[in-house]
Amino acid sequence: MSYKSVLLSAFTILIFLPAVSVAEISEEPHWWDNFSMTPGAGFRHLGVDIVRKSDRYHGNISNNGLSQFVFALNIVFNEIQLDDDGRVYLELQTFTSLITLDHQFYEIQSVGDSNYGERVDVGTSLSGYYTYWLPSIKYALKLPAGGEMSASLGVGLWDSSFDGDIILTPNGQPVSSMATTDISFSTFDELAYMVNLKWETAGGWIYMMSVGGTKFSDASYDYEIEEVSMIVGKIIYF
Repeated sequence: MSYKSVLLSAFTILIFLPAVSVAEISEEPHWWDNFSMTPGAGFRHLGVDIVRKSDRYHGNISNNGLSQFVFALNIVFNEIQLDDDGRVYLELQTFTSLITLDHQFYEIQSVGDSNYGERVDVGTSLSGYYTYWLPSIKYALKLPAGGEMSASLGVGLWDSSFDGDIILTPNGQPVSSMATTDISFSTFDELAYMVNLKWETAGGWIYMMSVGGTKFSDASYDYEIEEVSMIVGKIIYF
C-alpha cells in the first residue's frame, strides 16, 4: 500500500469514526445510512496536458469543452458537522466517469503564462475512465428561504486509465497532417484536489460548479489533468 493510500485511509477513518461513536451512544443511524446521491446533467470539461520529456513537445487534448452535454452522478458519504453553528462540515466525495477526449487545443496567441486558442478535431483521441475519492471541508450558509449555499475544498486520490493518440508539437499548433504519438497511461493513488461551489434549494435541487485535477509523470511524459463542470441535479438523501 502506498503512502497516498495510507493518507486516504486515515482521512476516511477520521470521517467515519465520529459517526460510529455517535451511533453506538445515541442509536442514531449508522454511517453507512448517511450519504446522498445527486443525479444530474450539465457540462463537463476534462483536459489532459501531455509534455514529452525528451524534447518538451506538448499537446492538450479534451472533450469538446463545455459545449458537450453529459449526465453525472455525484455521491457524498457521511457529512459530519464540525461546529456548533452548522456551517463547517467534513465529507467524503466520490465520482467516476467514462469519457472520450477528441479535441486538441490549437494555440493562437501566448501572453505570459496564458495561452489563447481554440479546440479543433485533428483526428486524435484518448478514451478511458477516471475516478476520485476526496475528503473535503465544506463551509455552508443557510438561506432564509430554505436550502443553502456552500463552498468546499477536497484533497484526495485520483485514479485513471487512458489509451489513444495525440499530436505533440513544439508550438502547440497541431494539424491533422502531422504524425501522431501513441499514448497509454494508468494512474493509481495520485494526489488530486477539487473545489466545489454549490447552491441547494429548499426543494432539493442542486446547482454546482467544480474545478479540480491532478499532476503526475511516467518515464517518458509529464501529465496534467484538469476537470471543470457545471451540473444541475436533484439531491437524494439516504
